[in-house]
Amino acid sequence: MKMRKKGIGFGIFLIVAGLLIFLIQKGIFSWSIFTVFIDNIELTVSLILIVVGINLLFKKYPFVKALTWLAFFSVMIGYGYYTERNVPKSSTEKNISVNVNNNQTYVIEHFDTTEKGELKLKASALSLTVGSTESNLIDGTVKDINIQQNIEYKNDKKSVNVKLETNDKKIIANVFQNLLSKGELFIDRKLILNLNSDVVWDLNLKIDAVDSDMDFTDLKIKELDIDGDAGSYKLTLGQEYKETKVKIDADASKVEVFVPANSGLKVKIDGAANSINFKDIEMEKEGKYYISKNYNDAVNKIDLNADIDAGSLKITGIK
Repeated sequence: MKMRKKGIGFGIFLIVAGLLIFLIQKGIFSWSIFTVFIDNIELTVSLILIVVGINLLFKKYPFVKALTWLAFFSVMIGYGYYTERNVPKSSTEKNISVNVNNNQTYVIEHFDTTEKGELKLKASALSLTVGSTESNLIDGTVKDINIQQNIEYKNDKKSVNVKLETNDKKIIANVFQNLLSKGELFIDRKLILNLNSDVVWDLNLKIDAVDSDMDFTDLKIKELDIDGDAGSYKLTLGQEYKETKVKIDADASKVEVFVPANSGLKVKIDGAANSINFKDIEMEKEGKYYISKNYNDAVNKIDLNADIDAGSLKITGIK
């Protein structure tokens, strides 16, 4: 009898999971129905506590366990079904929400009056590529990522603030979907960003556990702030803006920076990096700074402040 009681909860789970997969295959539900458990974590936890509490009070009655867990799944799935079909998605110019699960290109329109741009990106556990574009403010590709974007123009569209944030709460749901639909556990999450080359950019990138290749050669970068841990960060800087300030705070990470050899470079390094290397660029130590010999005479200057613990930093001069 005890074995039968212990198996009730697991049996209900198998029945509900099988029913949901059947309904999804028939097109009645979509895979996003599973995200309701993660997107509404407070509701999920509170209902689970209620169900567990009821089961403890009436543990002598096996049918109570069956009824309460069926009620739990019914409420959550019903709520997710209602939300998916009845909650409108924002589509205004200032607040645009985009959710993407598969390969999809996207475009943020560029206005001729826009001169300055600020991009704040928050992302984790993905592959990031950054490049340039002449036709759009931002364009690119996303793969297996749920991403939200917020766009706000100011001063008659002379400046623009863009916020991009990946919804990392949906990683588990995406893994589950990929496992059931393709039989694969690994998800190849990718984000490609191309920024307009005519706009002067301030970039604030909060990127953890990211494998990145960021090419700023053709971009006008005024300020670049990278905050990331446990990742691989490759940056290639250019000479399109007179003075570029770069701040990198990365622990347990591999950081590679490529700079034009004829640019003036000033570097300050904090933290306890495992290794620091300069290649194909002549640097002199002056107090807390490493300064290139041509710094004062260079037309283009790059000031780099790096704070790296338990990681590596390599700076290479390129022609």
